[in-house]
Amino acid sequence: LKKFQIPEENYFIHISESNYARKNIFRLFDAYKKAKALGLNHRLILVGKYLPPVKQKADEIPGIKLLGYVSDEHLSELIQGSDALVLPSLHEGFGMPLVEAMSCGVPCITSNRHAPPEIVGDSGLLVDPYDTSDIANKMIELGKNKELLTNLSKQALERSKDFSWD
Repeated sequence: LKKFQIPEENYFIHISESNYARKNIFRLFDAYKKAKALGLNHRLILVGKYLPPVKQKADEIPGIKLLGYVSDEHLSELIQGSDALVLPSLHEGFGMPLVEAMSCGVPCITSNRHAPPEIVGDSGLLVDPYDTSDIANKMIELGKNKELLTNLSKQALERSKDFSWD
């Protein structure tokens, strides 16, 4: 975190790409803003390519940090340090970031549509990607319930064993 000038605080991570509409970035930001207003004490760190409209919106919301591209080593460390990967995509294919997070013992808050439910199984929390209140509430639930976080972390690590890296 020091390398990226991020205070040592709890955080959620999102792995993004330039197709921010598909990744549902603006709803994620709106949900994060709602969650912060309701007492969430986490930062939101975005890793990966982003375009100017994403930066403009992120700059309006305290607690969001855009990192852009990071090396695989740093990405792994950032995932491991997070409380959850938040990936409320409108459409997600296989969802490699979900498996990467689970292999680090990090649960996911992800879309209840397309492939993510099949990937995370019972090792994460599913959200309606169109409902910012649902996304915000799941962030708060996981951010404030340490027992749930611990249980889902264990389940995520176990679930990751169902996938092969070969």
